[in-house]
Amino acid sequence: MKVLVIPDVHGSHEWEAARRSGPADYDYVVFLGDYFDSWENEWPDQGENFRKICAFVREDTEHRKLLLGNHDWSYLSRTKYGSGVSGHQNSHIDEIRTLLSENHDILDIKSREFAAADYSKESALKNLSEAFGEKLSERYYRMFF
Repeated sequence: MKVLVIPDVHGSHEWEAARRSGPADYDYVVFLGDYFDSWENEWPDQGENFRKICAFVREDTEHRKLLLGNHDWSYLSRTKYGSGVSGHQNSHIDEIRTLLSENHDILDIKSREFAAADYSKESALKNLSEAFGEKLSERYYRMFF
């Protein structure tokens, strides 16, 4: 099984290489989150980029997964601590929250911990197995870490 993992998008368009690849190139494409808070691309480009990612995932939700990162949670959490995330865009909280909410049906909230850097091998395999609906062995862990 070939899995393409795309971490920390942060408004970048580099993920589009996955769209140019053929469906046979990867069994799964997994976005690990952090779709916003770019240091290079400004708003509204970040929002449009996220819309494109969502459209790409919607083409094949069985084999394309959209997880949430800590930057995404910072907009959904509605707490004062959300603004502590680097690059947090206070002036676009409502727009980003709306984009995330409009796409809640394809956002994998259950597996959000997978994006954490201090993550155990056992937890990573468990959450990936749940996301893909099949048991994954330890050899797949090496593909991600």
